[in-house]
Amino acid sequence: MADNGSISLGAFADKLGVGLPHWQLEALRLSAAVQLDRRGQGATRRLGVTRSILLWAICQTSWAVAEVMSRAGLDVPEYGRVLKIISVPIVDRKQMDVQGILFEPELADALRHHLKVQGSEVNEVDLADALLQSALTDTGVGRLGMRLHDLKVDVERARRELSELAAGSDGIRDEELSRSVSSVRNSLGPTTPVTAGAIVKALQVHHPEYADGSFASVEVHADKGQRRTVDEWLVAVRQSYGPGVVQNTRHQVLDGNLTVLALAELEPAVAQDLDQNAVRDRMRREAPVEPRHLAAYRTDWSTDSPATKDLLGREDLAVALAERVKRLAYDDPEPREAFLVHIDGPWGAGKSSLFYFLQDKLRHDNPEQGKPKREFLPVPINAWREQRVGVQWWTLLSALQREIAQDATGWRHLWVWGRTFFDRFRARWVPFVIAVLVLLGVMAAGLRGIDLTAGGKLADSALKLTSLASVVFAGIVAATRYLLPGSKKSAESLTENSENPTRQVGRLFARTLSRAPRPVVFLIDDLDRCDAKYVVEFLEVVQTLVKEAPAFLEDRSHGQRSKRRKPGPYGFVAADGRWIRSSYEQQFAAFQATTEPGRPLGYLFLEKVFQLHVLLPVVTPAAREKYFTTLLTRGAIEADTTAEQLKLIASAQAAVDGANSEQGLISAGRIAQGITDPGRRIEVLGRAAVRFSERAIENATTHDLAPFVPLLDPNPRSMKLFVNTYGVLRSLRTLEEAFVPTEQLALWTVIEIRWPQLADHLRAHPSTIDDWKDNKDPLAVEVDQLLRDEAVTELLRDPRWTNLNSTVIRACAGVV
Repeated sequence: MADNGSISLGAFADKLGVGLPHWQLEALRLSAAVQLDRRGQGATRRLGVTRSILLWAICQTSWAVAEVMSRAGLDVPEYGRVLKIISVPIVDRKQMDVQGILFEPELADALRHHLKVQGSEVNEVDLADALLQSALTDTGVGRLGMRLHDLKVDVERARRELSELAAGSDGIRDEELSRSVSSVRNSLGPTTPVTAGAIVKALQVHHPEYADGSFASVEVHADKGQRRTVDEWLVAVRQSYGPGVVQNTRHQVLDGNLTVLALAELEPAVAQDLDQNAVRDRMRREAPVEPRHLAAYRTDWSTDSPATKDLLGREDLAVALAERVKRLAYDDPEPREAFLVHIDGPWGAGKSSLFYFLQDKLRHDNPEQGKPKREFLPVPINAWREQRVGVQWWTLLSALQREIAQDATGWRHLWVWGRTFFDRFRARWVPFVIAVLVLLGVMAAGLRGIDLTAGGKLADSALKLTSLASVVFAGIVAATRYLLPGSKKSAESLTENSENPTRQVGRLFARTLSRAPRPVVFLIDDLDRCDAKYVVEFLEVVQTLVKEAPAFLEDRSHGQRSKRRKPGPYGFVAADGRWIRSSYEQQFAAFQATTEPGRPLGYLFLEKVFQLHVLLPVVTPAAREKYFTTLLTRGAIEADTTAEQLKLIASAQAAVDGANSEQGLISAGRIAQGITDPGRRIEVLGRAAVRFSERAIENATTHDLAPFVPLLDPNPRSMKLFVNTYGVLRSLRTLEEAFVPTEQLALWTVIEIRWPQLADHLRAHPSTIDDWKDNKDPLAVEVDQLLRDEAVTELLRDPRWTNLNSTVIRACAGVV
């Protein structure tokens, strides 16, 4: 007994006759940690855990109890604020022994009088019921009853539902489990205490195909986390889906996928393991339903760093872009030309997050059985951070060399190092050889003055010889460092002292590319944070080295392409298009008079550098709801799991998977709009957006686009750009839930390609088109003359628009 009347859990357990092994509950540890925090912050003077604190902790660690209390009227976050709980502390199981946890007298009395211990086991449901019963009967003790009354909680209803919950938690039957889960249960032993990780690790053996095959490679730590019997874990898994939910799925039992996802919600250690390479997100996509979320009532701080979990459909866009690059590299016939893509969007739009997902999709590929892997070597570059280096070509080359070296293992790492040094030597071998010869001459001259046969002077001669060798060695090292391109200074020297630096640098870059184990994709981020001069110079280097790399890979004697050269390279540049255009216009202000209608100078340069322009999709209301709910609830979004919704989700997924044309995917997307759960709706729409990248779908769409070819500039480049841009726009509009008719989106694509300035203006001011139709003046100066252009007028009056107005423009341009 403590001085203030509180009692330790060890002593209380002895009095109650329930041993300590049965009190290993996270709620007890969390409540003790929170009470220590509150005492340190001056919110309380009490040392022991109170009834109010323990009830709050149970709601944090048991979603089932939290659900019951929520339905009874308890706003758990508001309850935490009433208790002055500022944050949820991290509990170290090793440092916090439950034996030393202190109970305040009213908590000890409540548990002594009202706790129903079933089979010597203590669980959160029984603890919560005891606390609520004491709040009803022990009205003059403590503040729990008063707090629940003030928060308008229906305590009687909560007790009834807790009783029902306790009645449904007894045991689990084999017929409720799939064969694999049942096999794991029997092999581990139903009454064997294990961690949740041990069950997941056993299921890996049965289901290596989960998450497109990546589940098998996850390192699951079976020694981490709390231990419960296998059946206790499985009962908790069943409860996490709620009554009747699993029975409405296609298997009607708890299969491996559902079990793993629920265990990840119940045990943070499993969640941490499965979040490697977004495996849990992929398993969620494969699952017919999702478990309720344990942390549904907690709120964390959110950072502004690039997202590693997809909340806004960026991962689906990354998959679509990766599929298009894979087709260029592996499916298209020769020549496999370089390809540059501009990812456009203002600061904070999610460009860096897109690159995170894109890098993963390019590096890893899980093809269908019998098909080869189509993988790349991503080379991430932060242009803003590298701006201090100042030598743009060296930034690209050193990043490429670094990724090639990191990708190599074993003896190949030594081979890569040797080849890199040899390439540096070839780039400036003449001055290097001259320097070495001079040093060797110095050494030879020095050797003449050393007599190794002088008897007593042998030691002195040896010292001179060692000194001379050291000087020569240091000279060779200095020559290597400053003459061969291996640092900023040597890179600058190569550029300044070479007769044809572009050719030498290009060949060095091309040789390095040829050593890459897979096709290379450069991911250049934060260019819009650099100054204008650096932006222009950097893109000029990118165009020379990346876009024109095949020219440097040609055979020097015959000008023919090497049959062994790899596809590409490819590049994605993420930057606000407005800043890039402004940079070019500042640097080339004298050429402003040469611009074309609808294509000012900045747009012309962008068109010259990039083969494809991708404007990040806007955040739809569904995505916005999912995003904010996730920020506020640590990823917990309450899904509508009614039988009608589950049937609709399955129907939409089947429609997406079974579609074999653009119109089929659009119809599937319209079905998905009826899904009320924003997360599920985004997933289905994302699958549809990815499928637009498939060759069969694109080939059929290309046939439908043929009537619009006469509206383009008469050159092959415009036609390729038209097909690529249309496909990307269709994927973007699908993610935005804008199912624009083919004719309207095709006409808008023509505007995007031929008159990008007009497209940007209409995107920002859709009502301009209504004013133009109504002959209202004045229109914006930059578009007034353009809208009088005969070609533009003819396109805007095209009957295939049906009824062109601001609503149509909003849908085509992705304006929510």
